[in-house]
Amino acid sequence: MSWEVWSMPRKTSFCNRALLRSDVKRYWPLLFLYVAVWVMILPLPILQAGRWMVSVEQIQAEIHNTIYNALFGSIVMALLFGCLTAMAVWSYLMTTRAVGLLHALPVTRTEQFLSHSIAGLGMLTVGNVFIFLLSAACCAGRSYVDWAILGAWLLLTELMELFFFALASLCAMATGWLLAIPVLYGAVNAIAILLHTVVQAMANIFYYGYYTTGPAKAVMWLTPVGRIWTAIGHDTSYWITADGRVSPEYLEEGWRVSHLSPTAYTTCAIYAVVGLVLLALVWWLYQKRSSESAGDAMAFRWLRPIARWSIGLCGGWGLGLFLHYAVLYNSNLTQLLICQVILGVICFFAAEPIIRLFATQTEVVELGVRFLKLVSLFYLMPALTNGIQGGFRGLGDLKITLNSSMLNMAGRVAAAAVFVLILHMDIEALPYSYAVGWILMLVYEVPALVRCLRDGTL
Repeated sequence: MSWEVWSMPRKTSFCNRALLRSDVKRYWPLLFLYVAVWVMILPLPILQAGRWMVSVEQIQAEIHNTIYNALFGSIVMALLFGCLTAMAVWSYLMTTRAVGLLHALPVTRTEQFLSHSIAGLGMLTVGNVFIFLLSAACCAGRSYVDWAILGAWLLLTELMELFFFALASLCAMATGWLLAIPVLYGAVNAIAILLHTVVQAMANIFYYGYYTTGPAKAVMWLTPVGRIWTAIGHDTSYWITADGRVSPEYLEEGWRVSHLSPTAYTTCAIYAVVGLVLLALVWWLYQKRSSESAGDAMAFRWLRPIARWSIGLCGGWGLGLFLHYAVLYNSNLTQLLICQVILGVICFFAAEPIIRLFATQTEVVELGVRFLKLVSLFYLMPALTNGIQGGFRGLGDLKITLNSSMLNMAGRVAAAAVFVLILHMDIEALPYSYAVGWILMLVYEVPALVRCLRDGTL
């Protein structure tokens, strides 16, 4: 008697559909929030563009400029939601029970990595395509669809979000704390320009007659937001008149049309390639990451001395220089160096407690202290929004201030729901939701401010 075992042939796949569905079901409110914000930034302004103009050419130019200005919103949205999406899809790595459950499944690390990455980027892509189609429908309602600038918006937004999602995913692989991800993410995005500022400030003190200069190209490339913003802002404008006459020179009776330069496409393409390289690095780190690293400040042992030295040196330089200007402005170089050494030593030996200020540590920090320390980090943003709103109030344009305030409140409520119900945050959900509301205000107000500055109305 012979026994035979019949088995189904195993099908291999690059991702796991169950994990994809799970991520979409859990994090769809993040996609809803993303789409809701974009509806305020692009489709609605298209419907309002050039409503009081008579000339068809001017209306078309205004619609074109509205879509072009939305690209600056794409930078902020990619920066913000690239981080939030990475925090969402990699949040299970920060909890011992969740990571143990996921890694016990009969799914390879590669399949899990691809599933979570496709889920995160896929949700953002679905939102972008929906906004693209809705914007095209709004343009069709105005009897003019500018497919070129709409396609450029979709392409550049996708490229930017690929890079920022990859960068945030790299930060997620480096730590075992969920709330340390945005801290690392912000530091990586701003470290180059901050170090450049500190070094130039010290050179002003040490070298007589030294004049500060603009950041070098390498510094700008290491500051992605600044580099992309500059590339998109470097437009090749032309002027169009009511009778359809086009001129590259300024025309008093004409209307300015902003046209994307090739630099914008090249810059975003380079960052997208870097994003693919970063995703490959994230995949490699994900393979090496231990499940027991959940809850650790640094997920890899070899990162701990690097983080300690980096915080010590950068904190010593920056805080020492700040103390020199704020408290000891007329002090000499010796006092400056003493301030930097003392604060550098403090940051070096207190690196882990400093990072713990941004994590959920209910047994150490009282709820009120945790809230105040977090919310104090974001109060520069309402200062900026109040200054911008003051300019529009001076113009009598209260519509922008009203819309931005409503967007702020709606964004706060939606973000708090996502942070509490999906990401399971504690008291930290409140200051982070405040930050989301203020960022949405800036996303709405800054394009309007840029448009007014270019038109000379402000």
